[in-house]
Amino acid sequence: MSCIEMQVVPVKSGGLNRVAFECDCELSSISVGNWILIPDEVDSVVVTFSNTDSAGGKVQATSNVVADVRADSGVVAVDWDLGEVTETVQDVCYPPTAIRLIQTTLGGGSGTTKIYVRAQ
Repeated sequence: MSCIEMQVVPVKSGGLNRVAFECDCELSSISVGNWILIPDEVDSVVVTFSNTDSAGGKVQATSNVVADVRADSGVVAVDWDLGEVTETVQDVCYPPTAIRLIQTTLGGGSGTTKIYVRAQ
């Protein structure tokens, strides 16, 4: 399994140049998405889950070391507090090492699921 690197997005804030990081991941069938690595320099992560045709899904996070995540070796994945969902939802978390999307059988398993991730 490969990892996804978040993309840098320039942000102007009060005359200061800062950066944010963005990424999205979409699944069109019951499956487990790739880990999205969260950059070290962020303070919080916002994740928005959306879906079509009532497809179900959840987000998992890990605090394993990056080398383990990259190797997909012994990674301990923890489901987000919202559990499995079939509607558009959003949550904020302190930065884990990585997160991933899982499309589940909840809602019948058809359709697509997608997460939008912004870290700053």
